Amino acid sequence: MCMNIMTEMGIPLKHQTIMWHYFDAHPRVQRTFHQLSDDDRRGIIASVVKSQSPAAD
Repeated sequence: MCMNIMTEMGIPLKHQTIMWHYFDAHPRVQRTFHQLSDDDRRGIIASVVKSQSPAAD
């Protein structure tokens, strides 16, 4: 589910692994992620990827 959204957002595969590292560090977010709306998921993904990788726009 998360990978589909990241692909739709145009996030390169090499930056998608950032989200998995984030989930490993924040298990509560990972457990509740599926309950969020698509817009909320996109917001979290965009924030995490942008904060962890300055090369990701």
